Amino acid sequence: MHLRTMILANVLMGRNHQIPIALESFCRRFLAKEPALKRLEMTKQDKVLFPTMVSRSNALKLNNWISKRKRTAGIMAPPDLESFFDKIDEGEDWESTVPKLVLNQLGLQAYHQGGTRPPAPVSRPRESPAPSPAAADAGTVGSNARSRLNNTKFDPIFQRFKELSGISCSDLRKKIAAEKIPALPVSKVDGGPMCLAWHVRAECNQVCGRKCDHVEYASTEYTDLLTWCDANFKRE
Repeated sequence: MHLRTMILANVLMGRNHQIPIALESFCRRFLAKEPALKRLEMTKQDKVLFPTMVSRSNALKLNNWISKRKRTAGIMAPPDLESFFDKIDEGEDWESTVPKLVLNQLGLQAYHQGGTRPPAPVSRPRESPAPSPAAADAGTVGSNARSRLNNTKFDPIFQRFKELSGISCSDLRKKIAAEKIPALPVSKVDGGPMCLAWHVRAECNQVCGRKCDHVEYASTEYTDLLTWCDANFKRE
């Protein structure tokens, strides 16, 4: 769908227009990450809606950009279609829900949440006077409590970072995005960044964009991550 849109945009607007450039950049990145994207799990709707979700999200972004372009004189930043990949790499919630009305229009009403998709099992969150640093990173507070995942193969070499309060993995990911600290070491699974919360805090969640990295590592495979933590996993 995106490739066809890019070709049409090239014909109508020319290759140097911001929309064809943004679409071409998105398509290149999508194709490069396609194996990892196929391993992502969706928790809000059926996985079969993944292409529909991505296409609809980008269509809305392009429509909003065109509307702003009509009202704005001078230079304007191109449409941001790649924040989707950034959310996945940074372990943020990347899912958007396709409304029932849209599914009905596409003939996909059977895949609406609560339709053919079985309800997710509900487990009671642990009761604790205050969430631990690891629990905060894993999203155990509020609506994400049911999606918590525990790393039963946690390596105790990270114990001191697991117990360190006043700093979260989310804070560190924001510093990485702002280029204040180096990027995380790459995963042995797909070459993307390792999941910091899973390996260092022993807990993560079902909507993690790096869930494919929730696998067992040998202590010898943690050398780079341990070095990274020694240098960067600290309070300011």
